[in-house]
Amino acid sequence: ATRWLVYAEHDDEAWEALGSMRGLRAPGRLEAVDPMVLRQRADAMDRSEIL
Repeated sequence: ATRWLVYAEHDDEAWEALGSMRGLRAPGRLEAVDPMVLRQRADAMDRSEIL
């Protein structure tokens, strides 16, 4: 498992800082080959699940 930290003053700032990396927390990340698909899946999820 990989762990990483994002330092931000609030959730919106943390979300913006993650950028395309938020797709790394999306379901199907081990099977998907397109990072854009993973980012879209992450964007559809509740932010609290990603952050």
